[in-house]
Amino acid sequence: MATHRIFTTALETFFANAPALYRHVGKITGVICGVGIEEIEDPLVRRIRYMDKLVDELAKGRPMARILRGQHAATRDLAASRARLLADDARYQLNT
Repeated sequence: MATHRIFTTALETFFANAPALYRHVGKITGVICGVGIEEIEDPLVRRIRYMDKLVDELAKGRPMARILRGQHAATRDLAASRARLLADDARYQLNT
């Protein structure tokens, strides 16, 4: 139980200090671990699932431009850099 509280607090801190979410994040749909993203009510869990979905798409080899559909090149590159930093930070948080 204590580990769960520490993990939850770490994720809350992580998302509180993270750059702003992608402005079209509400358009992300799909199923992660059998649960539809749009069905998740808890804001923290929903943000975690958004990140899960992004990492899954990148792991499948999909280019960031396709994942973030319709952004201008400079904005898309910045978003890709932020996503990589978020994913790296999340992996670090999980391993500490």
